[in-house]
Amino acid sequence: MCPILFEVPLWIVLPLGGAVLIASFFGGENRSWSVTGLLALLGAALGLLGGWIFKGLDVWVPIQGYGASILLGFVLGVWLAWRRGRLIGVEPSHALDVGLWGVLGGLVGGRLGYVVLEAWPQFNPFGEPGFHGFLRMFAVWEGGLVFFGAFVFAIVTTYLYLRWNKVPVLPFLDLAGPCFLCGMFFGRMGCLMRGCCYGYETNLPWGLSFPEGSDAFSVYGPDPSIKDVIAHTVHTAPLHPTQVYGMIGALLSGAFLYAYWPYRRYDGQIFGWMFVMAGTVRFFEEFFRADNQLGLPGVSQTLTQSQWIGLGLIVFGLAWLVYRRGKNTLYAAPQPAQ
Repeated sequence: MCPILFEVPLWIVLPLGGAVLIASFFGGENRSWSVTGLLALLGAALGLLGGWIFKGLDVWVPIQGYGASILLGFVLGVWLAWRRGRLIGVEPSHALDVGLWGVLGGLVGGRLGYVVLEAWPQFNPFGEPGFHGFLRMFAVWEGGLVFFGAFVFAIVTTYLYLRWNKVPVLPFLDLAGPCFLCGMFFGRMGCLMRGCCYGYETNLPWGLSFPEGSDAFSVYGPDPSIKDVIAHTVHTAPLHPTQVYGMIGALLSGAFLYAYWPYRRYDGQIFGWMFVMAGTVRFFEEFFRADNQLGLPGVSQTLTQSQWIGLGLIVFGLAWLVYRRGKNTLYAAPQPAQ
């Protein structure tokens, strides 16, 4: 577990972030002005101004493992979409735009899912937390994201962006399918670093013990038989590494769908299989998770909320595949004028 990788001065972070946003805006080929570009310039201006204000102050920003993992997933996902965007005649700059809006939608959806499904009493403005608790709803940096909420909202924002910018929707969603699973892989890596999304106790040789300060430790407490004599820290008993299970499932699913691109027979095929695979991975991962609640106790005493949602994704994906198979159309990118 590594919740915080290192710390850097704020007066370095802000100008650097602004410079990256400027580069992302002006670096595209034949890039036109867009909402993304305006946001990039605004972020750059705030970054440079903030860097000037905080320069020389002893303000340090912790670079968290979870956030770094999400950033890695974003970069790799954008690169994958950029590589294949040319195959459907899409300007590479759209890959970055879709990535930015997808991340924003994912953060909103993931946080909303966490608030509604898992922690509403902590944020209820009419309850004990009051208005202050309601404001903490927006403190994403404190942790608390639900994968399915992020997954669905990222797809919705991607769809809206594609329609707004007249990009071929289904072909782009097909090439973006592995990118979503890439984000799922790195999201689980972040969970591993944070020590959340933990599993049940296990005697298997690959069980992981989490140190004090992790979410798993706050639930299981210390195991007296496991102690780091060098750092003088205590750990939990070995737990199922459900984060690693999710990483493996996302990696295999994403790699398969990425390699399947030349063999697809109709638009939307990879997109549909992405739902089936993401739902399947999460459904079976839940059997080893120890931090989720029952979904429909009146129907089943074993299936969790996430398993019901996973089943819903599987059913949707299969229905989508049947529907699109009947269309039997494959997009052909327009040829450049001679």
